[in-house]
Amino acid sequence: MSLEYETARTRPTSIRSLLEAPKLALDRAPVLREVFERLAGACGEGMRALCVPPCAFTLNAVTVGSTSDLITDYQNGMCGVCACPSWDARILIGLDRRFISCVTDAIFGGDGTERPSDRDRPYSMLEVRAMKHVLEMTAVALASALVEIDKISLTLERVETCRDMSSTGVGDAPAVMAQLIARVCDSEGRLLVIVPQSALAPFRKELERERLAEPHEPDPIWTQRLLAQVGRADVRLDAVLDGPCLTLNAIAELSERQILRLPATSETLLSLESMGQPLFRCKLGQSNGSFTVRIEQRVDPRMEVLGEIVAGTHQP
Repeated sequence: MSLEYETARTRPTSIRSLLEAPKLALDRAPVLREVFERLAGACGEGMRALCVPPCAFTLNAVTVGSTSDLITDYQNGMCGVCACPSWDARILIGLDRRFISCVTDAIFGGDGTERPSDRDRPYSMLEVRAMKHVLEMTAVALASALVEIDKISLTLERVETCRDMSSTGVGDAPAVMAQLIARVCDSEGRLLVIVPQSALAPFRKELERERLAEPHEPDPIWTQRLLAQVGRADVRLDAVLDGPCLTLNAIAELSERQILRLPATSETLLSLESMGQPLFRCKLGQSNGSFTVRIEQRVDPRMEVLGEIVAGTHQP
């Protein structure tokens, strides 16, 4: 009797597991990580239109789990619910409190001197409106990053807090989450994107495909023309001879027709430079009434740095 009961109790679960879409394995979906890396780059570009200080995004992690578990650490943030009609799915874009604080400060001209607030307080309408623009930008960037998988359009339906998952209207289902770190004005915050696995299931083959680098052979005609044009470019060369070391007061007292004695001899090597970059060591000479330089040796940048380090004059 107990055996029949156990069988009857576990049968519905087994049937449901058979009907569920197979779970997505991240180690077998390298293209998915590439998608989120492109998203990070696109978000950095998109933020240029919103704030003056540069905002850099980097992909921190890609994880799988249920929607409620993935969003647990973002309970004090904001969440944008984006509709994807072609996938018949909703994608969540979440922002944690530190992201909201530092990005809002940057959008309204802050320089990062005021540290991000971690206080659990209601968000102002100014913060909500600013983050709505960020969420819309992220939705456009995500659609652009997914274009090699499928051409989709994402529409920001509404902005919610992340306190209650039921308010977002998104069920607790298996999903993939990408966590991006945003750095602006010496502060950082987290941005997350949660995509239902059911929406990605039809594209398993595209996501699991290994993309091999295509060999590119240079065009000989184009290469020859490029080298020819580069070789014709005019380059200014400057022969630099170290001068005397003077105090600020001595420089202020310099006058016209005053002669300065150079700490150099006929054997002193000059530096032949272009755009401040040393190229050769030369000796100064004369020919037909004009000054000349005779190239003695080529400058080795590595040896130059080592010499500056030993002399204590190197500046990283």
